[in-house]
Amino acid sequence: MDFQVVEGPQTKRHIFASLPTPDKGSWVISAASILIKQLGGQHTPGEELLDTLNRIAPTANAITADVADNYYKDKNTGETKQGRPRFQFFSVQSA
Repeated sequence: MDFQVVEGPQTKRHIFASLPTPDKGSWVISAASILIKQLGGQHTPGEELLDTLNRIAPTANAITADVADNYYKDKNTGETKQGRPRFQFFSVQSA
């Protein structure tokens, strides 16, 4: 998923996020449900998450969400590096 920041110092920045398949944990279904609800959409039974998001995207509400820094240790050098920021699904709210 591609989220574009529209306010603040990060305006126009794109935050890319993904959710694993629901078999990876019950939290996935909860996070997807929060996102769909805050975007102003409804999930149709039997519909894949991607199809739901594509269907509601043209008329979706603006949302706010926290974005966390993503630091990791380089496997080769052991040096701390900064990766892409992480979208926090459980912080999603209608704007």
